[in-house]
Amino acid sequence: MAIKTRSPLLLLFFLLFFLLSAVFLHSSASDQSEDLDELELNGELDESEEEYLWNQQDPARREYQQCQQRCQRQQGQSQQQCRRSCDQQLQRRRQRFRQCQQQCQRRLPQERQECQRMCQQQSRQGTEVNQDRSNPYYFDYQSFRNKYQSPSGHFKVLHMLTDKNPQLFEGFRNYRFAFLVANPNTFIQPHYVDAVSILVVVQGRGTVSLVCQEGRESLQVERGHVIRVPAGVLVYLSNPDNNQVLQIARLIEPVLIPGLFKEYFITEIGNKGGSVLSQFSQEVLESSLNTPRQEIERVLQSQRRPAIEKASPELLRKLSQQATSSPRQIKEILRPFNLLRQKPAYSNNWGQFFEAHPRQHRLLEDLDVSVNIAQMKQGSIFVPHYNSKATTVVLVTKGRVRFEMGCPHVSSMQRQGGAEQGQMQRIVAQASAGEAFLIPANHPVASTAVEDAETVGFGIRTHNNERNFLAGQNNIINNMEDAAKALTFGPQQIEQVKRVFRSNPNESYFVGSKRREGGHHGVSWILELEGLAG
Repeated sequence: MAIKTRSPLLLLFFLLFFLLSAVFLHSSASDQSEDLDELELNGELDESEEEYLWNQQDPARREYQQCQQRCQRQQGQSQQQCRRSCDQQLQRRRQRFRQCQQQCQRRLPQERQECQRMCQQQSRQGTEVNQDRSNPYYFDYQSFRNKYQSPSGHFKVLHMLTDKNPQLFEGFRNYRFAFLVANPNTFIQPHYVDAVSILVVVQGRGTVSLVCQEGRESLQVERGHVIRVPAGVLVYLSNPDNNQVLQIARLIEPVLIPGLFKEYFITEIGNKGGSVLSQFSQEVLESSLNTPRQEIERVLQSQRRPAIEKASPELLRKLSQQATSSPRQIKEILRPFNLLRQKPAYSNNWGQFFEAHPRQHRLLEDLDVSVNIAQMKQGSIFVPHYNSKATTVVLVTKGRVRFEMGCPHVSSMQRQGGAEQGQMQRIVAQASAGEAFLIPANHPVASTAVEDAETVGFGIRTHNNERNFLAGQNNIINNMEDAAKALTFGPQQIEQVKRVFRSNPNESYFVGSKRREGGHHGVSWILELEGLAG
C-alpha cells in the first residue's frame, strides 16, 4: 500500500525534472543563437565561424545542394559546366553578404546594427531584386536546357522568355537563343529547321554547308563570322580542328508556331524519333526513289546516330577542302561576313565594340535584327547608355560581366516595400560564360568586366534605333543648354554639372573602373541631391 502511495509522487518528480531540463536546454540554445548573432553583427566571425553560419542558417547551402543534384542528370562537359555554375552562384551569394557587411561598417554607429541585421535577412530570405533568382532579366546557366547532347558536344537552348515573365516579355515570344558547342573532329548531322537562324561563331573554325533546291554552298567559317540559315534549308556543320572547340551563338526566329521550333533530321537521331524519310509508306518511297524496299530499309534502319558525333578526320578534311571562305554564287541575302574584321563602332585601350546593322547587311535586313560583339578588359566599364528602340539579349561567351540597369517595371509587378508603379529600381546581375542578360529598350545600362570578357548581343527591332550615352566624352547631357541644365539640376549646381559631365574628355564608351570609398561623388551626388536617383 505504501508503494501505491509513493508512485504518483515519483511520477510527479520525473515530470518536474523533464520540464526543468527542457527549459534549461532551450535557454542554452537561445544564448548560443544570440552569441552567434552577436558575433555576426559585430563582424567578428572568422572563416570557420562564418562557414558554420552558412551551413546551419542560410538556405544558400540547401539551394546549392539542389543545384548539384540537378547537375547529376547531365553528362560530360555539360555536367562540369553545371557544377561550376552552382559553385559560382554560391560564391556570388556569399560575396554579396560580405560586401553588404563591409558597407555597414561605413555607416554611422547608430545605423550599423540595423544595417547588419538587414544583410542577414536578405542573405537568408533571398528576396533582393539584385539577387539572381528574382532578377527577371538574368538567365543563368541552368536556364539553358540541353536539346541535344553527346560526348562530342551539345546544343543548349534558352527557355522561352515568356516562361520567366509573360508580362515583361510577351512581345518577344518568337525569339529564341542558343549555344552550340562541337568538340574537335566532330560532325553535326544534316537537318533543317522551321525557323530562321543567325549564327555567330564565337570560338574555333569549321565548315557550314547549306543545301537547297538550287544547289549547295559550303562555307569556311571562323571566329567572328555571322551566317544566316533560312528556314527549311538543309544544313550540316563540322569541326575539323584536332584541338579547338567550335562554339556558336545562335538567334532563332520560328516561322510556324511562335516561340517553338523543330529540327528535322535526315537520319534517325537518338531517341528524338524517326528521320523525315521514315515518315512515308514503303509504297511512296519505292515509287519515289525507284529503289527496292529492302535497300531502302537498310539505309533508313541503320544505327541511330547522335546529333553531334565524332567523325573521321579524313572525311572532315575533305569537307573543309570543298568549302570556301568567299562564296560567289550564294544569294546576297545569305552572304556571310566576319564582324571582327570590320571597323569597331567603339574602341579604345579598355575595349572594343563591333556592331552590324540591318541597314548595312541584307542578311539582317528583313529580320530587323542587329548583331554585336563586345571585348572588354578586366576592370573596364561600358559606360551608361540606353537604346531608343532595340531590345538586346547579351550572351556572355567568355569571362564574367556585371550588369547594372535601371528598370521601372519590376517594382510595379512585385509591389513590395511600398514601391509605387513606375518607380525606377536598380537591377544588378553578374553573368558568367554560358549565361545571358536582357536589356529592354530605353533601360539605362552599364556593364563591367569582372575579368577579361567577351559577349555576343542580338538586338531585336533595331529599325531607326539610336544608342544614347549618359557618360563619357559624347554623352547627351553635354548637348543640353546651360539653362536646361540649371532647370534640371538646380542653378547653384550648374558649374559642377558641367565639370562632372565633361570630366572625362579623353574617354568615351569604355573606361577603367575607379572605386571610391565613402561620401558622395560626381553624378551620384548631383542626382541624389535632386532626388533623381533610384
